[in-house]
Amino acid sequence: MKKLIANFSWLTVDRIVRLGINLFIVGWIARYLGKAQDGLFNYSMSLTILVSAIASLGTNNIIIREIVNHAEKKDQILSSAFIMRQIGGILVIILSVIPVMIINSEDSLTRLLVFYRIDDLHG
Repeated sequence: MKKLIANFSWLTVDRIVRLGINLFIVGWIARYLGKAQDGLFNYSMSLTILVSAIASLGTNNIIIREIVNHAEKKDQILSSAFIMRQIGGILVIILSVIPVMIINSEDSLTRLLVFYRIDDLHG
């Protein structure tokens, strides 16, 4: 029971510290960029985060379970997962870039921010 409480405490402290740091950084970025540029930054970030859920194709837990259950097929499982994630990454690029090119055809800054966020999430 002591180990459980100790683990829970560390996880809670970790979560609180991360939230505090993120709050500070987001506030600092918002102040630095100003209203208009912060809005563009948040737009590009939210678009890529929404679409990036497709990239992993929900395979994280499945990969771990299959490697644990079938350790002898580890290389085959990992190579298949790698290929699936690459295909997911291509889908993310298509689903992020094409709508931005259509909707914001005149705004090069928005396109650049979306391209940067995609590269940042998957690079």
